[in-house]
Amino acid sequence: MPYINCIKCGKEKYCRPYRLKLGKGKFCSVSCAMKGRIVSEKQREKISKSLEGHKGYWTGKKFSDEHLEKLRVASKKIGISEETREKMWQTRMAHREQWSEARKGSKCYLWKGGITPITQKIRHTLEYRKWRETIFERDNYTCQICKKRGGKLNADHYPVSFAEIFSGVNVPVESLYDTAMNVTLFWDTSNGRTLCEDCHRVTPTFGTRGLNNLKGRVGLIK
Repeated sequence: MPYINCIKCGKEKYCRPYRLKLGKGKFCSVSCAMKGRIVSEKQREKISKSLEGHKGYWTGKKFSDEHLEKLRVASKKIGISEETREKMWQTRMAHREQWSEARKGSKCYLWKGGITPITQKIRHTLEYRKWRETIFERDNYTCQICKKRGGKLNADHYPVSFAEIFSGVNVPVESLYDTAMNVTLFWDTSNGRTLCEDCHRVTPTFGTRGLNNLKGRVGLIK
């Protein structure tokens, strides 16, 4: 690789081969090339004469009031309307659903025959992610216990907990996942709240504490 050492500061810098052929590439930057450079009086005079009578295109010109009004109106239209935002959101969700469906279950290259616990399957679905996002946006990304905004947030099922919802789903384990995905209460945003991780950990339904009454169901938890 063609590298040169700047003749001013000695810094090593890559230089394109064609510049070396042209005898260039002596400096590492423009600032080094101009450092200590003195412009002679003759050169200053040439520069001064070349600029005599020179005016920029906008020198002395002003926008008309009519044009200024057009610019003002146009500036208000800059941005994305609510209608367009909604269309973009719907398109994004449609793409996510297609992507999720195309890689679900045995279609995924990581498929190992269905050994993932049902609770984990549900939490990794697109529907669950949408439910979480809706809860976070509604609560303005603020913990509903300590009122801290931002940080690592969890969406907690409340007042009816995750475990309580599925403890009442009395169906064979083989069809529990499909049945659970159709439980209305589970996807009801009014049965959810935003909690920071610290506050969520001390709730009586966090983790295995809330799943103790589900341990009798094979395949739910490990």
